[in-house]
Amino acid sequence: MVGLWLASLPPAGEPVRVEQIRYAKWSGCWRISDGRLEVVVVPAVGRILRLGRPGGPNVLWENVDLCGGRTSPKAGEWANYGGDKLWPSPQTWGWPPDPKLDGGMHRSRAIPGGVWIASQPSATLGVRFEREILLPGGRDEVVLRNRMVSIGPQPVEWAIWQVAQLDDPEEVLIDLPAANAEPIRMGDPPKIPIDSFLEKFGASLRIRRSPQQSFKIGSAAIGGSLWAKTRAGWFEMRPVLEPPIGAFPDQGAGLQVYCGADPDRYVELEATGFSRRLAPGEATTLEVRWRLSQDGPR
Repeated sequence: MVGLWLASLPPAGEPVRVEQIRYAKWSGCWRISDGRLEVVVVPAVGRILRLGRPGGPNVLWENVDLCGGRTSPKAGEWANYGGDKLWPSPQTWGWPPDPKLDGGMHRSRAIPGGVWIASQPSATLGVRFEREILLPGGRDEVVLRNRMVSIGPQPVEWAIWQVAQLDDPEEVLIDLPAANAEPIRMGDPPKIPIDSFLEKFGASLRIRRSPQQSFKIGSAAIGGSLWAKTRAGWFEMRPVLEPPIGAFPDQGAGLQVYCGADPDRYVELEATGFSRRLAPGEATTLEVRWRLSQDGPR
């Protein structure tokens, strides 16, 4: 499977260096860099914790208290380290996420152009995750190959759900299916009005974070992108959906944006694949591509 994933990468440009480093409080982390872009992967908590230019600001939000060791995760609560991770969708599994998938130790190794990581198996949800995190050098892109494997003994039905927490972007854009399509309002209705933080133009919706009210917006667009204006530049997150076309499991929204209220000064860009029924041993994949540039959406 690794060979198949690598075969479909864009042509490589600048040489890519993969090295083990210490990051925050963890050893055994991986830095992937081509001199223009760098990604830091932390297997100890199963996520990507940095994306940016070398020496520049981090696109991703980090929980500085947890990552710096000033506080420790509390038993039974979600250890929200920040960064980018995978969950199964829909969220019928309750809360918090299974730490074997989110926050637990992942196996890892260097591969050509990047890093492979794999979660522990979740007996509760019947799956495990694998990821290839790849940098086609010189293209300002990161290719994320996500794979969810059914571990049995019974069939399961889930979609892959990728969640990237960004460090308080100035604005976010979400593609809609068409100019006459409406965004999907998700979760509990906000207690404080949020309409002033939303602006629709054409087949896109501009979203700004409210300091007082958290909220979530979705889109049923197939083949669309999420954009964020960050301190490091414009960040694009684009899922590459594979046939057969199916259903998005969470209110029909394959693209989602969650805006946290203060003091949680982050915005989540979220993408899901199609819901797939998996027999024991079967797998489904979702490729997501990141791009960082100074130019916004065209």
